[in-house]
Amino acid sequence: MYWADPSTLELIGLLIDQEPTASLLIMLTARPDFVPPWLARSHITPITLNRLESQHAAALIARLAGMKPLLGEVVDHIVTKAGGVPLYVEELTRTILASDILRDTGERFELNGPLSSLAIPDTLQESLMARLDRLPQVRELAQLGSVLGHEFAYEMISGLSASNESDLQEGLSQLVDAELLYQRGRPPRARYIFKHALVQDTAYGSLLCRTRRQHHLQVVRLLESGFSDIVETNPELLAHHYCEAGENELAINYFCTDGARSLRISANKEACPS
Repeated sequence: MYWADPSTLELIGLLIDQEPTASLLIMLTARPDFVPPWLARSHITPITLNRLESQHAAALIARLAGMKPLLGEVVDHIVTKAGGVPLYVEELTRTILASDILRDTGERFELNGPLSSLAIPDTLQESLMARLDRLPQVRELAQLGSVLGHEFAYEMISGLSASNESDLQEGLSQLVDAELLYQRGRPPRARYIFKHALVQDTAYGSLLCRTRRQHHLQVVRLLESGFSDIVETNPELLAHHYCEAGENELAINYFCTDGARSLRISANKEACPS
C-alpha cells in the first residue's frame, strides 16, 4: 500500500474475510515490495501492472497531443526514452510539445529542426524539476505543498504562503492546470493532491535543507496556533514536522502523546511500533 497504517490494514483484512458472504468489491493498489498481511484466498485476484508496451505508450502520446499526428521519429524517441513508465511518457511528451522543436500546423505537428538539438532530461525527476522551473512564480507553492504532504488543505498553505489571496489562488490554479496538482472543492475549502508521489518528492527535494527545516517549523507552529483539532487527533503529524525541523525534544513529546492516544483507542501496533 502507498499510505496505510496498521489499523487500516487490519480493517482491510476484516473486510476480505467477510467478502465471500457480502456484496463487496475492494480494489487496492500497492508498491511491488508490499507484502500483504492476509492469506491468499480464492476471491483475491492479484494483478501485476507492468510498464507500458510500445503501442500503449504511443496511444498515451497521441492523446496528450490532442490526437494530432506526430512524426514516428518523435514518438519512437519518447517511447524509448521513457522506458514504459507512464508518468515519464507524459512528462517527455509535454516537454517536447512545449518546446520550439515542434510546429503546430493545425492538423499535425512537424519538426522545426533535428530532435537531437532538444535538451531532454535524462530522468523522470529531472523532467519534473524542469517543469517546475518553467513555472518559477508558483514553484515555491509546490515546494510549500510538498512540505505539508501528499495532500494538503487550502487553509494550511494560505497560512504559510506570503502571497496575497488572489495570487495564491492563481498560483494554485496554474499548478492544477499544469496537472502537477489535483484540486478537490473550491477555496477556501479546497484540498490539493499531488498527481504522483514523485511530483511531491521532486518539489521537496528541490528545497535547501535549511529552508526545508524552516518550512517544517512554520507548519508545526501554524498547527499549534490555529488547528487545535489536528493537534489533538494527529499528534504524530506534529511529531513528524518537529523531527524534520530538527527539534527532536519537542518531537518526542508529541510521539509520546501519540503513543498514549493510540493505546486509548486500541491501536496497539501504532502505539508500540516494531
